[in-house]
Amino acid sequence: MQQLSAEDFLDCMQQLILNTALNSTYKLALIMALTDAALATASRPDAQAAQDGMCRIPLEAVAVEFLRIYWPQQLDYPSPVPGVKPRPLVQNFNFRDGLKRRDKVFTDIDEALTAARKVLPEARLVTFDQFSRAAAGPLKAVYGKLMRECVALLKKNPLTYIKPDADFLFALDKNDLVLAVEHVRLLQRFRPIINELAQSRWVSHLRSIKSNSELLGQAPGDDTLREFLFNPVRGDELSAIRNVLVPIQGLSKGKTCCFYCGEGVDPSHAQVDHFLPFTRYSHTRIFNFVLACPSCNASKSNWLVDAHHVERWMRRNEDRGDDLLAAARGIAPAGGLEVADMALTLYSLAGSHAEPLWTERGKGKGRAAGAHLSRKAHVIEHDIIPLLEQNRSNMSRLAAEAPAAFFV
Repeated sequence: MQQLSAEDFLDCMQQLILNTALNSTYKLALIMALTDAALATASRPDAQAAQDGMCRIPLEAVAVEFLRIYWPQQLDYPSPVPGVKPRPLVQNFNFRDGLKRRDKVFTDIDEALTAARKVLPEARLVTFDQFSRAAAGPLKAVYGKLMRECVALLKKNPLTYIKPDADFLFALDKNDLVLAVEHVRLLQRFRPIINELAQSRWVSHLRSIKSNSELLGQAPGDDTLREFLFNPVRGDELSAIRNVLVPIQGLSKGKTCCFYCGEGVDPSHAQVDHFLPFTRYSHTRIFNFVLACPSCNASKSNWLVDAHHVERWMRRNEDRGDDLLAAARGIAPAGGLEVADMALTLYSLAGSHAEPLWTERGKGKGRAAGAHLSRKAHVIEHDIIPLLEQNRSNMSRLAAEAPAAFFV
């Protein structure tokens, strides 16, 4: 497997995503899942590069991310077209007896949910995280069956058909994907670009399927479809997360404070922001959320933030960690350790290529707010990494004290 430069690697990934033949969305989901699995692999403190410069990613780890992508897409799509009833999107061109066949991944998810509800009839299993958390107990057999079926699906379909175009990226060795360590780092570095390309191709593919025409309407610029496909946090879950954060972030005279600028904002107008940007880390974890005013949230966008915001986030996690854990129950995984590890990974990557950091919004309002950026290359290594190492130590201590069922 030839090791590519960053420029050649990105060019090959672009060609793979934009030019590979699509019958379904499996290939795109595989690329996105592998990218997320690579990021998760690097964020583990015990992750070590092999002596031969290769990294092995278990297919089961890819299957977890593959299912996480498809899980919210099993639901009926709420069409923006007046009078059109919600129904599932068609994602492939396959026919049997003149009828469209739904992708097997959705059949497998439906069967797993049916079996799970027989075991836990009162459980809330709307998200993949809720389902996988229950897998440690009574759903262990159901979860195991779903994982085996997903791994088999990956081998049979996308891995088989994408292999000629993806030889530069990985080799399949039994139940592992083998990648050059440098290519794993490049997947991490270019994740926002890779996902943007894959998501755009995914949306175009769905719009090219005639069966979806009535459901999607004629508004290709509409963000409704992309939000449905790739944003796992739905409106009711977002409201629940906001309600968790308001008392933790503080109330004064009926207003909560923006985490970044400190200005008061009506709780109903406060926006739930991914402290580690969604484009870099898309898992729903309570410890990764803060409340921001619309202007700061729009200005921060996909940037990592400067040291003073990182320190405030670390202090919030340390001082209010128990409250976050208690409030997170039944809403979303807390994820303190996972987020701490991911923060170290993302800032280390940013430091390796001197990425600017967001400090504060400009003078505009809302989406018109500009962004003030810090370009001091030494800040990440000298100031932020020590803070994040302390944050991880705090989260390790909290994890030891907290019930394992509520600390993912």
